[in-house]
Amino acid sequence: MAALLYFRQFLLLHVRRVLLAACLALLLILSPCLGGQVLLPACSNPSLEAIVGLARPAAAPPISSHSALEEHFHRIWELIADNTMYPERLATWNSWEHKFDGRLSGEDDTEKAIKEMIESLHDDYTYFKNLAQTKAREQELGERNVVTWRMEPDNIGYINIRTFASRHTSDETKAALQMLASADAYVLDLRGNKGGCVDEAHQICAMFLDKGKFTSMRGRLYNEPYYEELSIGQTRLRVITNGIASERRREANLTGRKPVMVLVNNNTRSASEMLAGSLRDNKRARILGSKTFGKGVVQNTWILDNGTSIKIAIANYYLPGGKCINGSGIIPDYMYVVPGQGDQQLSEAVRLLTEAKKH
Repeated sequence: MAALLYFRQFLLLHVRRVLLAACLALLLILSPCLGGQVLLPACSNPSLEAIVGLARPAAAPPISSHSALEEHFHRIWELIADNTMYPERLATWNSWEHKFDGRLSGEDDTEKAIKEMIESLHDDYTYFKNLAQTKAREQELGERNVVTWRMEPDNIGYINIRTFASRHTSDETKAALQMLASADAYVLDLRGNKGGCVDEAHQICAMFLDKGKFTSMRGRLYNEPYYEELSIGQTRLRVITNGIASERRREANLTGRKPVMVLVNNNTRSASEMLAGSLRDNKRARILGSKTFGKGVVQNTWILDNGTSIKIAIANYYLPGGKCINGSGIIPDYMYVVPGQGDQQLSEAVRLLTEAKKH
């Protein structure tokens, strides 16, 4: 009987491990966020339980002991040392490792010390998020109604994408394009879109493009050179990471060869610039508006044991034509900044597209 009981326990444990492995595979396939983008647990060799543990309870235990506070600080020190895209800025980094040993009395003290350390990097795109800020970001992933659409005069389809931070952005864009299938041309409005998940922008690009390059990234990850290239094949999305290729499902081109105009402004950032630049470099769209923000870096987020997180700039990204727009932004094909009432940029885009239909 004891042997039978042991066998049943062993069998149950084996089944649980198989189920966990299946969950992990599904998570990695369906995850909407890359590099900026999958939320990674902060462990050097994450176990299966640690990765699946992203779906943990909302309430994380507070850090209480001095040793735990110092360990938390050190883990962030280590992650930045191993992953920042600016290793040349680490000349004095060792001096921070034990700077606050014995001096951290609570989470507020620790957060202040972490931020002081990060400020020494002079990197606006590497920052710490406390528990509340991390929870808020996780809630953004589930946000809905981030895409709006309508038919403009002269049968011009209009789509506004507010953010790429939601895992629903590409699905909502697909639904909008399906509703606007009868349009003769499209306006894609990315004004005020501060970016978000690269994977969402990659998938949306495929809805406007038969095939082509999307972006490439060069930087540093886990103390090793990091290179990644994202492209769109005729039947699959393709990712090559340090020479290793993988593929995933792509959406069909829902716009054919109909004319596309992308609207941008000085608050169009990151993944939005990536999408606008890729569509133009692939000769699939023109851009109208003002110069974009110029965020040409990719960030990765690590979730820590207590529910806080660290976001680190790990790479520059490059448009298909080879340009990195960090600090410079994208110059539109049609510079159009006219103050006044009404949406004159949209009106101008509709006018240009109507003219294009006649030729």
